[in-house]
Amino acid sequence: QGATSAVASCFSYLGDTPGQMLRGMLAHPRTLLSRGNLIYMKQMADSFGGVLFMGSPAWLLATPYIAINVLGEGGGCNTAMVYRHYSLIPVALLFSAFLMTVQRAGARRLERGKDPYPAQAAMVLFVLAAAICSLVFVTGRQQAEDLRARPWHEEARAVAALVPPGASVAAPRYLLPALANRDKLYQSLRLLEYHNPDAEFVILDKDWDRMSATDQWRGSYAALGRLLARSAQYRPVYDSPGYIVYRRCAGCTVDLKAAAMDGRLYE
Repeated sequence: QGATSAVASCFSYLGDTPGQMLRGMLAHPRTLLSRGNLIYMKQMADSFGGVLFMGSPAWLLATPYIAINVLGEGGGCNTAMVYRHYSLIPVALLFSAFLMTVQRAGARRLERGKDPYPAQAAMVLFVLAAAICSLVFVTGRQQAEDLRARPWHEEARAVAALVPPGASVAAPRYLLPALANRDKLYQSLRLLEYHNPDAEFVILDKDWDRMSATDQWRGSYAALGRLLARSAQYRPVYDSPGYIVYRRCAGCTVDLKAAAMDGRLYE
């Protein structure tokens, strides 16, 4: 289930048509060469020694995904959605291109009657060292804190366990892996942005800081909470200082997006 706002919020700043987008990028190149984009591309290339993936044309397969990340940086979603969804794909493709580059470099040395393994080993060790150094420089206190167990983790797992297997559910992004393997799974943060959301359960985290989202979604998330609190179709089945879980009544159907716009959930 995808959100209609992905293109609108991430790329609408470029223009409404492909022509407008192209003219906008040519007229305002600083939009693409922002500090965030330069850091993103540098961190991605540093792990491969900058250019050690270019020995194979396979690296070109990564360019569309890199473009998505670069163009999305200036949009409303920033890196909160686009980068996290697509960052792994170009890195995996560049790594594959690097391996092909290593193989081709070894083949060329072999054609010259030289031992290919020292050169290949040097390339691999260099890239490994570059990747470790890059990781060290971008890892700080916040990243270390994210790996530690928190008191609310246990409650989060208990809340996820309340949802029956197969039931449609909207939940905070960090709970989605625990609620996988079902046909209809939504982010509660963006529930009102989906085409036709059909969530039997809605899990809301009362601590905004745990959402790791940009402030542009705070108003929409708060509005969803108010709508559900006054809904005739949804009733809370769990409520604590940290979470509230709503369940839709059996046999009820409601268009949350339309209800949010015309006020039917307020009846």
